[in-house]
Amino acid sequence: MPAVGQYLRYSTTFDLEANRRVRVLAAALNATKPDGVREIYPGFGSVYVEWDDARLSNDRAKAWVDAALEAPEQALNDARHVTVPVAYGGLDTDEVAEATGLSAEEIARCHTEPEYQVSAAASVGQPMMTGVGDRLQVPRRKTPRTDVPALAVAVANEQTTIYPAKMPGGWNHIGTALVNVYDPHRDDPFAFRLGDRVRFEPKDGDPPAPPERRLLLPPEPQRPAFRVEEAGPLDLLLDQGRLNQAHHGMAQSGPLDTGAAWLANALAGNAPGTTLIESTLRGPTLVALRDVVVGAAGRGLRLYVDDEPVGQITTLVRKGARISLRPTGAGVRGYLALAGGIEAEPFLGSTCVDRIGLIGRPLAPGDVLGLALEPTLGHEMQARPQERPFHVVIRLHRGPQWSQEAQDALTSQPFSVTTGDRMGVRLEGPDVPGGELLSESPPPGAVQVPPSGAPILLLADRQRSAGYDKPAVIHPDDLALVGQLQPEERLRFVFVGDHPVPWFRDL
Repeated sequence: MPAVGQYLRYSTTFDLEANRRVRVLAAALNATKPDGVREIYPGFGSVYVEWDDARLSNDRAKAWVDAALEAPEQALNDARHVTVPVAYGGLDTDEVAEATGLSAEEIARCHTEPEYQVSAAASVGQPMMTGVGDRLQVPRRKTPRTDVPALAVAVANEQTTIYPAKMPGGWNHIGTALVNVYDPHRDDPFAFRLGDRVRFEPKDGDPPAPPERRLLLPPEPQRPAFRVEEAGPLDLLLDQGRLNQAHHGMAQSGPLDTGAAWLANALAGNAPGTTLIESTLRGPTLVALRDVVVGAAGRGLRLYVDDEPVGQITTLVRKGARISLRPTGAGVRGYLALAGGIEAEPFLGSTCVDRIGLIGRPLAPGDVLGLALEPTLGHEMQARPQERPFHVVIRLHRGPQWSQEAQDALTSQPFSVTTGDRMGVRLEGPDVPGGELLSESPPPGAVQVPPSGAPILLLADRQRSAGYDKPAVIHPDDLALVGQLQPEERLRFVFVGDHPVPWFRDL
């Protein structure tokens, strides 16, 4: 789905009145949301809106925003008052002490003095709070951590937050909350909502046990189709994505190679977005429990039936046969669709696995996959295998924080992949001008550049709020190329013009 995004911006610095107007506008936009809208994210100083321009034209999207701006102002929910116990002392306490001249005890005291406002939400309900006093203000880390501990209480500039789960992040860890702030089994999974007033109190103790993972596969499927004999490194259930949940901080998820996922479903006779399996590096080995029609696609993996290569073609798998997805060396991901789809319980409108959000898990030996619907067999299809490009060239649009200096650095020399996952791909190469800004929701395929100057290509499971420059955004048609990048693979960037609409509409 080609996505177009725009920031409806009230302020570039935090301001309580601007944040109130952001929340009011977001409520008006939600009340009149047309088909094709993918996200409405109220941030600190702007509302990020995103739509599928194949379903909602840019002109119609503008008319929708215009009408919301002219609508009578709606009353917001009354603020709740929340107290959070914290065991102070964290990974960055010593660095914060050195930067501020405060002792560990003074850091705790400075952090507990103010009353904070929840002004935005990041990953899985992560409360983004404002109100840190001047003495405790320190910038984000130059290079974000790949794993911040669950329930870490952290500060950056005038903001503080609690990380709901173990996840990447660039804030300074000074303590640990002693209550869970997110639980997918609760009727309301999120402990905080926008506008809440929060105080922290120092307390000795250990953090609570993390919430249990919410499973998506039923324990006994209605139409058993395959048993997992051997699992790959990362086999995930996915559909079209968990859309319109950005305001809760939930990842969009969905396939990284959308074209390959669409093709796999088409080969199996399914509608686009039907639940299937995305595999990384190597896929599962499955034993058929009935006759099943399948389709597989994606240049990273190839379908085998009883050790015979099949490829991208509508395939009838007989009961008792074994199928597997095996590496081709031309990419890292492949997709397997079952005719009728895979039976799974949706959470917040989607059957996508969200590992940080504790929604589902990778496939494991012994899992039984059932069909969501009894399939209606259609015509057979076959597709040519996708070949690995000899040179990987990624097209870029100018991003929200574009500069000529950043463009020149991104296009001057090749980059190489250091690490990558569903959240993003980290690159090494020329230093790119980057920096910090008031946190806002990054669009799909954003090229994020922290002060370290090393670009990160943000993908489907990216965090919903980030405070680093985004000088470029990957062309939607090239996101699949990024989703297939392998470690140490080299790539070049080329700019192909502006985003389809202006990134910012200042209000």
